[in-house]
Amino acid sequence: MAGIRGLTHCLVPTVNTFLQKTCANFTSICKLQPGVPTFSPRFLPTLTSVAGLRTHSVAKRTAQPFPKAPPHQQNVVDTSQEELEIIEDVISKVNHQIANKSHGRLFAVVQLFNRQWKITPEDVLVVEGYWPPNIGDTIRLEKVLLVGSSDFSLVGMPLLRPDLVNIQATVIEKRLSHTHTHFKKKMRKQYQRINFYRHQHTMIRINSIELTSCINERKDIEGLDGRVF
Repeated sequence: MAGIRGLTHCLVPTVNTFLQKTCANFTSICKLQPGVPTFSPRFLPTLTSVAGLRTHSVAKRTAQPFPKAPPHQQNVVDTSQEELEIIEDVISKVNHQIANKSHGRLFAVVQLFNRQWKITPEDVLVVEGYWPPNIGDTIRLEKVLLVGSSDFSLVGMPLLRPDLVNIQATVIEKRLSHTHTHFKKKMRKQYQRINFYRHQHTMIRINSIELTSCINERKDIEGLDGRVF
């Protein structure tokens, strides 16, 4: 069997070339005689395809053009004068509320411990897992995804600038969770295990959420150049 397969591999290129030349000659003869149907040799089976071996198509594969991005993923630039005036009017109203602190109660969406939290002032968060801050430490939450009020919302791409929003929190308690039971048993195997474990919990209170600057101006803060959030 191995000898037959080796002989097939040796004869395949010669037989394929012969079949292609024969089909080409037959096609040229058919073109000269009217009424005889013509065909393309690339649609004929070759010896390699009959033998079940891997072949390559005679027709060259042309690269397909890369599809264009759908309309909802394209960058649209507002160039009309009316739209620019509307945008400036909205920005001025938001900056006026920030300057006078007339926006009311703020809420925010922050990323903490690989989770997203929707927070407001005086909220208490229970963070599961080990966390280095100690009880009484005051921390600042810098990964802010969104800040909003009853009249407007500021959405980051993906985070808001650190000079735009300031969220202060305090660690109030560190304790263990309630006891969890992990029971495992295999029937008819005399195997049974029972384990008890508790997770570490850190409770933090959100002290304040403040907007510290206008949305269309950027402040130079020392130590933030090249910072990765």
